[in-house]
Amino acid sequence: RLYCCTNSLLRRLRSPFQVVISRTFLSFWRSPDYVFTRLFNHISIALVVGLTFLNLSASSASMQYRVFVCFFVTVLPAIVVSSIEPTYILARMTCVREASAKMYSPVVFALSQLAAETPYLPRHSPQYGGLRGLPTGPIPRARCDALQTVLSDAAGERE
Repeated sequence: RLYCCTNSLLRRLRSPFQVVISRTFLSFWRSPDYVFTRLFNHISIALVVGLTFLNLSASSASMQYRVFVCFFVTVLPAIVVSSIEPTYILARMTCVREASAKMYSPVVFALSQLAAETPYLPRHSPQYGGLRGLPTGPIPRARCDALQTVLSDAAGERE
């Protein structure tokens, strides 16, 4: 019974999702300033953090500074959310207008927004990780920086 309900739900949402996702990708493609603003946010924060803690050594004080550098990653989602919010609000206005005609469900809208934001994650996170990590030097015995950056950025997109 669950398979039958899920299958019928997928069939019902497939066509509107394809239309809405293509429209959302086209909207993002037509607004390169939004993409460059997000990239600029990643690069500027990475440079500020990386150059603030330039050439850390392996001493215990430097290790504390490295931990502090890792905590700067938590600032990034708030800034990413502040750049995503206006775009989402404009798209949501279109969704509300089309909701009166019952063209698609809010689930389709939310999934299309999430899917349209996702391709920018692997593009922006390496720049942040590289520009933040290169000036401070490699962190000994720690290889989770890139994953931490991607996950915190993804958490910012879901809010």
